[in-house]
Amino acid sequence: KLNEELQRTTLWDNVALRKVVLVEALPKLLLDTLDLDTIMERIPDNYIRAIFGAYLASR
Repeated sequence: KLNEELQRTTLWDNVALRKVVLVEALPKLLLDTLDLDTIMERIPDNYIRAIFGAYLASR
């Protein structure tokens, strides 16, 4: 539930925060292979939101 609430907050609209969270949440090997912008273009938005929300909810 917290995950879903975090996905719908204005935190998602803060692009700088979103990128910081995703860099922390995504596997290092993936980030070493592709830059964050490419990953964000290739992964569907709802998946990115789920990663974002799950990472914040777990902290």
